[in-house]
Amino acid sequence: MRCGLPAILVPGGTQLNAPDYFTSNKLWPLGMHVSRGEKPHEELVERQKNACPTCGACQLMGSASTGQVLAEALGLALPGSALIPAPLTMPLRYARAAGKQILHFQLDNVSVTPHAAYDSEESIRLVRTIAANEVVRVLTGQRPRSPVNVVERAERDSA
Repeated sequence: MRCGLPAILVPGGTQLNAPDYFTSNKLWPLGMHVSRGEKPHEELVERQKNACPTCGACQLMGSASTGQVLAEALGLALPGSALIPAPLTMPLRYARAAGKQILHFQLDNVSVTPHAAYDSEESIRLVRTIAANEVVRVLTGQRPRSPVNVVERAERDSA
């Protein structure tokens, strides 16, 4: 979009809720209670294990979820795609739908990115983290650190 090229953002999705909806923003106050001896240390350790139970953006507004919602509100992402939990199959369905939608642009040089294999949960988290960081950089007026398909475009343009 910033380069004048049509684009569709595919949000990475949000985390699932932790048991009893305990979120990471509650860890700091719990840590203070533990340091004052008001709560057992074991509770803090257990909550730390479960506060962010899956891959995906934190569900709190003011975090990566805000960027996903903003992209959807601006029409950069498909309607309804911003806050789907990452571990579900729906993000993949939205990715496919975005791919089908991009075909309607009828361009001869469409690039779908990022190029990542779904080899492991760790690689999925890494790709989503990098993508989210790039969105933040662009939205704050900075140049992206990872220009996409620069080499491929240069090769195609010189041919």
